[in-house]
Amino acid sequence: MFVQKTEYRLPAILAGLLFLLAGTSTALADQVALTYVDAAGNAQTLSVDVNSSTADLALAASLMGENGVGISHDPDNGSGTLADIAAAMAAAAPIFAADVALAMATLSPADSDAIVAAVNAVAGVNANAVLAAVAFGNRGSGIGDSLGNPQAFEVEHLTTQRFDEADDPAPEPPVSPN
Repeated sequence: MFVQKTEYRLPAILAGLLFLLAGTSTALADQVALTYVDAAGNAQTLSVDVNSSTADLALAASLMGENGVGISHDPDNGSGTLADIAAAMAAAAPIFAADVALAMATLSPADSDAIVAAVNAVAGVNANAVLAAVAFGNRGSGIGDSLGNPQAFEVEHLTTQRFDEADDPAPEPPVSPN
């Protein structure tokens, strides 16, 4: 008759849990890399995660909405999730929180709700701007409105220009035939 020994079960279960925890922690190790050209014309790469310095996080946040900046996500290096990194950037430079949230949500649309929640949890962040940026995209991009109207950006600017009658007098109103 076969008798099962139970003295080896507990170490096997603990080893299994240890491997499970180790696998979970690597899934939460994200890093964001930004490539840009500095003021001197030199190509630069800045990699940030939640453990980066405040200066690096603020620089990364300020670069998020700029033209010519490449942003990539490395899920196998660094520390923290994309939401954690976005919150750290927003804490370092709250004025750029909307750009940070938009860029991070674009990198990982599946995580956009977590990114918005993490960024909006930071003190000093304009929560409405963050929500609008992620929901409607970058207003200054010239791409159009949320309905896909490519003329929306230009029309808005044309209708908000100040009319100066001295430069261009208004035409006479039409006269009724009656």
